[in-house]
Amino acid sequence: MTARFLLHSLWLSTALAAGAAPVEITVGEPAGAMHRLLGVNIGPLPAGEPGNTDLTEAYRSTGITQIRTHDYYGPLDMATLYPNQQADPSRPESYRWQASDRVWRAIVSGGFEPYLRLGDSWNNGVGFPPAKPRAPVHRANFVRACVEVVRHYTDPALWGPSKVRYVEFWNEPDGRFWDSSPVEFYRLYNEAATALKAAFPQLQIGGPGFTPAGALTERGQRMSADFVRSAKESGAPLDFLSWHMYANDIASFERAAQHYTKLLRSTGLAKTTLHVTEYHTSHRNLTLPEQLAVRAGAKGAAILSAAWMLLQRYDVAEAMIYRGPDPALDAPQFYGLFYADARPKKPALAFGLWRDLCACPTRLTTRWSSADLAALGGRDERGRVALLVANLTDREQSWQCAGLPAALRLREVNDSSATVVERSVSGSGPRPIPPWGVQLVTAAG
Repeated sequence: MTARFLLHSLWLSTALAAGAAPVEITVGEPAGAMHRLLGVNIGPLPAGEPGNTDLTEAYRSTGITQIRTHDYYGPLDMATLYPNQQADPSRPESYRWQASDRVWRAIVSGGFEPYLRLGDSWNNGVGFPPAKPRAPVHRANFVRACVEVVRHYTDPALWGPSKVRYVEFWNEPDGRFWDSSPVEFYRLYNEAATALKAAFPQLQIGGPGFTPAGALTERGQRMSADFVRSAKESGAPLDFLSWHMYANDIASFERAAQHYTKLLRSTGLAKTTLHVTEYHTSHRNLTLPEQLAVRAGAKGAAILSAAWMLLQRYDVAEAMIYRGPDPALDAPQFYGLFYADARPKKPALAFGLWRDLCACPTRLTTRWSSADLAALGGRDERGRVALLVANLTDREQSWQCAGLPAALRLREVNDSSATVVERSVSGSGPRPIPPWGVQLVTAAG
């Protein structure tokens, strides 16, 4: 009998002796497609301090497929690409491509899908112009320049067959990224989206990346509703509606998904899909150890896994964590999935489990008997079932699910190991899960 088996048996007996009944998980009928919500913001080039690590291989090994072009702090910002809004947007000399092309080339040559955001970062890096003011000073020229930027980054002569499917217009106009009136933003979106769709009918055009307040506050709900109604009334394309969420409770993610789903249906835009173009845990009002737990530890991995599962259930079509890299090694509480030297944090390890669940293209109806867990099942083409489980508490729990194969491969993210723990287990009986643990069970072999 191995030490690992003894430890595992002791863990299980301790959990059961505590008197807590195992959480019952039921996996049922097909519920739709498993969406590949495997995107991040920025990368794979190093970001932040000099000497930080390129993340191309880290992204590939984790399963990242999509990179949103936001917050490079200069490259791929409209203030950099088209710095003088009085310049003729039809003339090549009106544009500055070099720095942005370098970032774009790293995305496409790395095998990632670029998710093209038209707008600006919050900050500008050294040597790059700031976006001041936030609202365009020459709207007609700016709209035409947006078309030329998309034309440049979908040009097969430059980049080969285009991987671009989506163009997201703006970022958080209900926050610090817009300094004019909401009505002026609606007008800008409607003009830009219409021009983009006319030039590129094959692309999906949408936006605008609402802050969490767009769903969680009365004022934000009014603005998001007014934006959707304005697009509908003007006939502007809104192929997708994008929003952001930073929260440590799954209820906030669910409230937002419900708000936007209801809003689109009530406006007659039920075919408009949802994109979550930024999401992560929140660090507000937390001590440094608490920040580290939700940004680098298993607690963050469990919360984000539960959020990822919830977005699947609401048929969110695309989702991108904010963000890929930390800016510095002394900022491990930052938003990055990876430390500045490319080591994966616990949420990045969980991301790899999400990727493997996506190998089961059929999402299954999944129910569980306690809000202390979250779970999602999938089935592959051969009929094999996989199950992702997250423990949303700081205590050990156990769960069981009927109908799993007799022999299982279990992979786990926890705070006791710097890597994913893997072991073979039996499909019968309760299965222990550590505090804030994330587990993926698949058929063995």
